Amino acid sequence: MNKKKLLSFILCFCILLSCLFFSGNVPTAVGGTTGVYESQEPVTPPESDFTYRKIPLNAPTKAVITKYIGNETKVIIPETLGGLTVTGIANNAFKESTNLTYVKLPSTLETLSARAFSYCSELTDFDIDASNQTFTVIDGVVYRKNTNTESATYGKITTLSAFPAGKSGKFTIPYGVESIASYAFERCYNLTSVDMYNTVTTINSYAFSHCWNLKEIRLSDNLKQLGAYALAYCDSLTRIDLPSNLTNIGSDAVLGGIDSDSNKFYYFIDGISCTQGSYAYDYLVKQALPKDIIIVNKPSITDNTTGIKLIDAYGVLPENKTFDISVETVKISDVKELFPTRYEKAFAFDIDVVSSGNSANLDGNVIFNFDAVCPDAIPSATKVYQQIGDELVLVSGLPHAPFVCAQVSEGGRFVILINNDFSLKGDVDGDGVVTLFDAKATLFAATKILALTQEQRVAANVYNSSSDNITTTDAQKILRLAGGMEIK
Repeated sequence: MNKKKLLSFILCFCILLSCLFFSGNVPTAVGGTTGVYESQEPVTPPESDFTYRKIPLNAPTKAVITKYIGNETKVIIPETLGGLTVTGIANNAFKESTNLTYVKLPSTLETLSARAFSYCSELTDFDIDASNQTFTVIDGVVYRKNTNTESATYGKITTLSAFPAGKSGKFTIPYGVESIASYAFERCYNLTSVDMYNTVTTINSYAFSHCWNLKEIRLSDNLKQLGAYALAYCDSLTRIDLPSNLTNIGSDAVLGGIDSDSNKFYYFIDGISCTQGSYAYDYLVKQALPKDIIIVNKPSITDNTTGIKLIDAYGVLPENKTFDISVETVKISDVKELFPTRYEKAFAFDIDVVSSGNSANLDGNVIFNFDAVCPDAIPSATKVYQQIGDELVLVSGLPHAPFVCAQVSEGGRFVILINNDFSLKGDVDGDGVVTLFDAKATLFAATKILALTQEQRVAANVYNSSSDNITTTDAQKILRLAGGMEIK
């Protein structure tokens, strides 16, 4: 081979190599309306892809996005438009942006309208910088924080603002959320199951409307308001349990579907469960539902002084007798020497189930709900013990119980220990020791049955501390710690 042919061959080889090297990093179309951005990296669209409203009108300093017309799949919303700080996203601003799969909200965001991302059917993840003072994102879901600097919960999440419509499967609304915003889950067609902690008191209008594949939802026991059409058009729901605390139900809130005012369909074929005499029961009766739709619960009994509630979950109290509960507060100093673990707060009560002034014999288990006396407690970090002789026996049940409770077959003295210190690795319940309870809680968290607080997630993450994911491997290693063995 002569020198010219050799040089030509080397030159062609280099050109071919460079094409192969760079071809995987060049997107097919970048930005604007020229095409869908196919790169794995999010992009900031050009300002021409947005329309916005200037505020205030006389001397504008801020911008509210009113429309997005781009086609990118992963979008970083800019923090400024036209030299103005982006502080809001208006209703329907990103409506029917069906290419979107990921959105990073600006760190300057102050307001997010209820339907800002309506019909974004492929959207699975939101994101936002931690520096944002108003919103935070956890596992792709947007939450509003408490911005009242004088509040004890300042900076904590209070409202679930936006759930990405493309997210699928089961979802547990985290502990601490008090309100679910209007339209927050609207048209989340892939959502199949929702659970929530009892911190939720308000579900606003249209919150879960048109969730066609939602098969089950557990409402908070402390829910007080269910907004208009909140569960409308949830065609796959076969049963719904309306809590006894519910005192405000909006128009057509529990309808499975509505064709017109004169033609309403109830898809809860297994019934709507409620407590007789409650607001929910009266509401359902006024709707003139078929008799077999309304399922009346066994009555619960609440102590008027403390709010402690007896729930006859298994129907062990005879219907032909009148029952009450007697609750007396016990001084902590009288039982402190029996405490098996450390605690942040402690309560003790003597509880008796009575009928006609005498102690009742229970033919099975009842549940005592202690949420009223410790409303800020984290259920998975709170233990309930019953005094048997000179010992305290754990009766609070499984770690994923949705409220602070005890399941027992008789009354007696009950001690509640609340913890908030999760600094010990593997100590998910914060009681100062690593036990089988911690391993169970971690396993439930790994399988999405239990939602842990951020502090608990850090304690549970013993396998890969650089990741925020809780896995069954974490549970296995915590089980080893509970048995006194070392982990690597």
